[in-house]
Amino acid sequence: MVADKVNILTKSAIGDSKTFNWSCDGSPNFTLEESERDSVGTDVILHLMDEEKEFIEPERIKSLIKKYCDFMPIDVLLEGETINKKNPPWRKQPSELKDEDYIELYKYLYPFQGDPLLWIHLNTDYPYDIQGILYFPKLSGRADWEKGEIKLFCNQVFVSDSIKEIVPKYLLPLRGVIDSTDIPLNVSRSALQTDRKVRSISSFISKKIANKLKDLIKNSPEFYTEIWDSISAFIKIGAIEDEKFADLVENSIIFETIINTDKDVKKYLDDKSLIKSKEKYYTTLSNYKERNNIVDSKKIIY
Repeated sequence: MVADKVNILTKSAIGDSKTFNWSCDGSPNFTLEESERDSVGTDVILHLMDEEKEFIEPERIKSLIKKYCDFMPIDVLLEGETINKKNPPWRKQPSELKDEDYIELYKYLYPFQGDPLLWIHLNTDYPYDIQGILYFPKLSGRADWEKGEIKLFCNQVFVSDSIKEIVPKYLLPLRGVIDSTDIPLNVSRSALQTDRKVRSISSFISKKIANKLKDLIKNSPEFYTEIWDSISAFIKIGAIEDEKFADLVENSIIFETIINTDKDVKKYLDDKSLIKSKEKYYTTLSNYKERNNIVDSKKIIY
């Protein structure tokens, strides 16, 4: 796209291989001929168009490397300096990482956004290969429910930050990274939406998030109430749009409630059917119905 001619000069490491020069000007035709190269390896030589000479500027090259190749597992050198960060945390096991590692990645990817509320580490190789870390951000304004800010990688190479065909719409305002070799990149966006494997990956991500919410409300209920106002929009919209997700988060949706007596407060706090946060009390719908001996009725709408 930026060159009117490309040469690939390559010499194999196998035996006494010869050097070959492949050359093409963008047409269907190309030439392949013997050439000379001092050492084993490959040179890709772009003959830039006059209007694309900006790509010869070191800062322009550096910005492209940082965007697309920042997390490649090998050094990318420019003028003798290693440009890329390497070692993506999402390729490690959760047990190898501390909270500080997750927060450092978030701040690196999204500078000046503060700390995330919580995160979910994705790591599976069956029935598909997917790694990643997803963050619930502290939203200070309107969330982007159309494009999203999750970054898609393939083998640690950045592909896109518009992945509305891969994750459900209600999760688009999340941030972080999804890295997978099982998401087809050479098909149309409409084909992505109907791809069985992509739909399965989408369901996997939703389930991981639902499981994280269940774990939080069970083991860190006070923290859960503190962040509820920030995460509730994701969960409520997801429950409306996705019936399977609604079933998974049914007991992770909480409501502010009023308890009449101090005796009842203590009782319900002890049996964990009530959560206290500062001077407020929260409950799930199922706990509320159980405390009040309410059975489903056509006369009562929840």
